[in-house]
Amino acid sequence: MEDTPDTKKKRFQGPCHKESTPKEGNEDGVDHISGLPNDILGDIISLLPTMDGACTKCLSSTWSQLWFTAPLNFDYCDLQDPNDDKDLVSLISRIFYAHPGPARRFCIPSHYLCTNIDNVVTWLQSPTLNGLQDLEFHIPEVDFTLSLYPPPSASIFRFSSTLRIVSFGGCRLPDIMVNKLQFPNFQQLALFDAIISEETLHAMLDSCPALEILLMKYHEGFCCVRINSRSLKSVGVHTGSFQQGPIIEELIIEDAPLLERFIIF
Repeated sequence: MEDTPDTKKKRFQGPCHKESTPKEGNEDGVDHISGLPNDILGDIISLLPTMDGACTKCLSSTWSQLWFTAPLNFDYCDLQDPNDDKDLVSLISRIFYAHPGPARRFCIPSHYLCTNIDNVVTWLQSPTLNGLQDLEFHIPEVDFTLSLYPPPSASIFRFSSTLRIVSFGGCRLPDIMVNKLQFPNFQQLALFDAIISEETLHAMLDSCPALEILLMKYHEGFCCVRINSRSLKSVGVHTGSFQQGPIIEELIIEDAPLLERFIIF
């Protein structure tokens, strides 16, 4: 008896045709990621490196608008040539023009506080950064020594209620700028080669009821660190001074019931 065409087709596909099964995973070519809710896709995009997140616009029509609604993640360290200041300033301005916000992360070089302060003020005042959670003034790994230690623009303190992760590098934090502010959602604070008085440092720590991680490396302006926090879990302190200033002479733990790790390096 001869096989019918349907039987031959079945026998031909039987040993070779791969059906999608739970054991084999999703091998049917279906884009399951795009089927996720837009808010989850937005979170995924905002966790990608800066340019990778922007490039998701090219994936498909489904993704083309997601970057504009995802929280902005801008970290200049993700770029191919982060030390080309002219191109970087232009790129940041174009991104801020295109992206309506809100923002998750904004990281720029510390020396922009000297060399591009007008642009920095414009960016920090932009609606694109509304709701900013992570702010970093980063000291590049190049031979660049700040001589003026400028204060950050006062515009950064409009984010005091939303910031969760903050890193101040190569800048000065004046008493008048910090002492009266509250930072209810700060979870991580890093001070790298920053100038801050002892009074202001402790006032700042007291204003962070949710702070879990504190890191200080190089410093000017204080010799004593007093830890009095009901939320801190990890503290790292470098006792040296970058500019041959006074070193930390006292580290006092007064009240830190959740402290799990204290590192002096």
